[in-house]
Amino acid sequence: MRSVLVTGASGYVGAALVSALNRHGYTAIGPASQEYRLQGDMPPEYIDAAEVVIHTAWDRSPRNRRDYFEVNVAGTEKLLARCLEVGVRSHIFVSSLAAHSNARSWYGQSKFALEKVFAESGAMVIRPGTIWGGDNRGIVGALEKVVHRVPVIPLPGAMSVQLGTIHIEDFTRCLESLIASPVEARGPIVASAQKTVTLKELIDELARRIGRRRLVVPIPMVAAFRGMQVLEFLGLRLGVTSDSLASLLSPTPQVPNNGMFLDRFPIRNFGESNE
Repeated sequence: MRSVLVTGASGYVGAALVSALNRHGYTAIGPASQEYRLQGDMPPEYIDAAEVVIHTAWDRSPRNRRDYFEVNVAGTEKLLARCLEVGVRSHIFVSSLAAHSNARSWYGQSKFALEKVFAESGAMVIRPGTIWGGDNRGIVGALEKVVHRVPVIPLPGAMSVQLGTIHIEDFTRCLESLIASPVEARGPIVASAQKTVTLKELIDELARRIGRRRLVVPIPMVAAFRGMQVLEFLGLRLGVTSDSLASLLSPTPQVPNNGMFLDRFPIRNFGESNE
């Protein structure tokens, strides 16, 4: 039985991962959000007990790029250094398909910066597609709430952008697979369904689930992005942040082959059941 420290254990991915690991014979540990934040110090008892660390913690609250990087990049680097210092050598960093050299969002840029840090330490880096399912606390869950409330949905950016997706249960299986059988990968490992979807197709599927029709109206990306930034500056919560939207609409230009996972178990396409 291996002891696995999951940072961000109260988050969407972290909570699902802790539950799955404990069901499957691991000892999954992780501090609650009030115990640990990235800008602070991980309680030493968690690091001392860990054999593997899976880094899922992330903080989207900073309002400017400098603070965003200080909290997320510097905070994660600090935790990694502390773990390595006490001898915890097995690490998995949860990145994103939004992470690449030309990323538009702070999220994608900071994830990409950390990919390099973890790769240099010998850690595994995994890039999941847009995660859906479970309690849907991610971007898909936020879009689902919009679909419930709004009959006419303005859709920023190119409607043809292809999005990789993965169900939360399939993603936790991918992470368990890496714990059980670590790999020495040359670059990030992608975890995504074979079939991609456009944002319009994703919204159409969410509308179909609730039995409603929604009109999707394309609008210029720049205008939408700037408008959202103004509303955020005024303190208005839209459910979907401008940075999340930029991350979603500027994924990795070419999604690398993720056959490693597809060869081990099926990864359902967006909207498919597990039956």
